[in-house]
Amino acid sequence: MVIQKSRVTYDEVVATLPTLKTEEQLNLLGVLSLVLKKSVVQKERKHSLLELEGLGSPPSGRQQKAGQ
Repeated sequence: MVIQKSRVTYDEVVATLPTLKTEEQLNLLGVLSLVLKKSVVQKERKHSLLELEGLGSPPSGRQQKAGQ
């Protein structure tokens, strides 16, 4: 037997909002905020320190001599 998860659509969630108590709406807002923050943080972390390679002064032993 295969159990399928039903997916609630955006429109269904919006239609349900007026039926929720104020406290429930605020809790939902908090959950949405946390999910959104997590999503934004993950997108921001897609950069690597390796992108900074070549910026700034060269490491010891690889310094260029004057005139080269």
